Amino acid sequence: MFFNRDLSWLAFNERVLMEASRQSVPLKERMNFLAIYSSNLDEFYRVRVPSLMALSKIESESENHPGVDYDKLLQLIKETVQRQLSIFGEILTKGIFEPLKAKGIHVIYNEPIPDFISEYASEYFLTMYLDTCSQLYWKMILTSSRRITNCIHWQF
Repeated sequence: MFFNRDLSWLAFNERVLMEASRQSVPLKERMNFLAIYSSNLDEFYRVRVPSLMALSKIESESENHPGVDYDKLLQLIKETVQRQLSIFGEILTKGIFEPLKAKGIHVIYNEPIPDFISEYASEYFLTMYLDTCSQLYWKMILTSSRRITNCIHWQF
């Protein structure tokens, strides 16, 4: 019996998601399971899905069709992930945010950010994040230009 490795991988990731839904698991661990699920899914879409899309394109351009229908597989992956993401949202809102709220922790989700937080967040973003990105960008430019200069110097 053959079971597709990508569908098997999604089934494994769904079991991780189900751990996040178990009320017997401590809240912090349930949050960790959601983070693991999300990270796994991100990797799946960065690595596996582009490979399958490339194979689908190759298959459609080829006269020889192997046993795997990649378009059908991609559609099945999409349906599976959509169903899992619906479960993820349900767990996040009801299984994580509600218990946090009961403990006095309010997570801003699908609502406007209050002004007193928005002002601070904007200032933080502009001063810390963009400044850090700017520094990294200029460091990259300087490093690249030194490499180019060294190559030019070496060639002449």
